[in-house]
Amino acid sequence: MIENFTDLNTNDRYAILGIGNKFRGDDAIGVRVIEEIRKRIDSPRILLINAKTVPEKFTSKVKDFEPDHTLLIDSIDMGEDPGTVSIVDPEEITNQKISSHRLPLSMLMQYLEDETEAESTLIGIQAGRTEMGNEISEDVRETINYLVKVLEDNLI
Repeated sequence: MIENFTDLNTNDRYAILGIGNKFRGDDAIGVRVIEEIRKRIDSPRILLINAKTVPEKFTSKVKDFEPDHTLLIDSIDMGEDPGTVSIVDPEEITNQKISSHRLPLSMLMQYLEDETEAESTLIGIQAGRTEMGNEISEDVRETINYLVKVLEDNLI
């Protein structure tokens, strides 16, 4: 498992799934990160997927890509300040009360690992506002820019 961003390897193939609901404020972070990365990174080694609230619908696309690593980016309730970024153990989030997707991420990650033999890593961002109709908070907006820069610097 990737423990920090410096573990990313510029020679490996990455499938990156941005997860979230763009109509629920900070829950949109995964989707927004993918939108921003698309503007900066164009590499045959990197598959960018805007998975919205249904990442399980993209498992075939990930399998066909044959990645070395799968990165999932999603808002997570870690009990931290909004905008906090962490590489999260999926077992720690299995009991979350609020989720914008149906299949638990821990199950999705295990399935992808079993099917692709690729490592799966969850990059979690602490959401603040996730009510329907909210805009992304300033703290989370800054985190989007930070995360896009870190991924760009470490993947290219």
